[in-house]
This record gives sequence, structure tokens and C-alpha cells, in this order.
Amino acid sequence: MFYWIKAEQMSARLLDEVVQGIEDQRRGYVYGFGMDSTFTGFANMIVEATPGNVDAIQAMFYDQNGGAYCEARAMTEEELDEYL
Repeated sequence: MFYWIKAEQMSARLLDEVVQGIEDQRRGYVYGFGMDSTFTGFANMIVEATPGNVDAIQAMFYDQNGGAYCEARAMTEEELDEYL
């Protein structure tokens, strides 16, 4: 399943740490990630993962952003068509 993850109080370095953790722990496949072009300090990611692994990925974001806002939600078919 594909998930869209959005987190605040992130930097490019912190986001790279999360991506590296996902790859090292084999929690999922990251299709795309980057800093938000509109909101400063917000990171976005598209990841394919199981529901259990997406919870672990969200916890990785919380570790990096000190428990600030982080939303992980399943992507719609329209979003998949637009972004993948």
C-alpha cells in the first residue's frame, strides 16, 4: 500500500536520516521525498509499506522531529496517478 507522509519541524538532513532508516531496516520502498516547496520545515514522502511498517516509519519521523506533527495516510488512486 502507498502512503503519503507529511511531517513538520524537519530539515533535509533529518529527512535523509528517516529515509536511510527505512532502507536500513527494510520497512518499505521510498518512491519520493523532499522538503515542501510552500511550508518551511515541512517534509513530504511517498512510501510503499505495510500498515505495521508505516507505523514504525511514522515513529522514525517523531524521533527526528521531537514528536511534532506527522501525518501518514493511504494515498488515493488519483494521487497515485498524479505523483507516480
